Amino acid sequence: MPRMSKKYCTTTSPSKMGFSQKSSCKAQGYLKRTSKRNKGKYVISPKYKSKKSKRSKQSKISKRSKQSKKRGIHPGKINNSLYSNGKNKPRIKSGYGSAEIARETLKNIKGHSCSYKMQIVNTMYNRAKHHKYQTSGMKKAMKVFKNWLSKNK
Repeated sequence: MPRMSKKYCTTTSPSKMGFSQKSSCKAQGYLKRTSKRNKGKYVISPKYKSKKSKRSKQSKISKRSKQSKKRGIHPGKINNSLYSNGKNKPRIKSGYGSAEIARETLKNIKGHSCSYKMQIVNTMYNRAKHHKYQTSGMKKAMKVFKNWLSKNK
């Protein structure tokens, strides 16, 4: 049986835990029985009761930016999604239906970071490659993307 984490044991109410969770938390010393007066129910040990601190929005924002620095993302950006800018609008017009559209996609990704370009081109190439109903236009687009990938790797 895996051990339950300290966070789980100290934040979850014992009444909401199952038998195995209770026994794991009890074995680690996070839970103790109450007096016989309370019918011996389990409660979180007083020394492990969590103290919830009230944080302002500013501290949450600064915490986010610290986390994003750790991950290698720009500190101000919270959403670093490949296909959207957080407003459900596509960032760039892209496609893999024909060689013309593939060249248009390569023009549209200029000005973005190297890793972003690689993600876009790799995605378009693999979508065309594994498409269920592949056309000759898609095969030509795959050649365009493959040439770009071989030049930029």
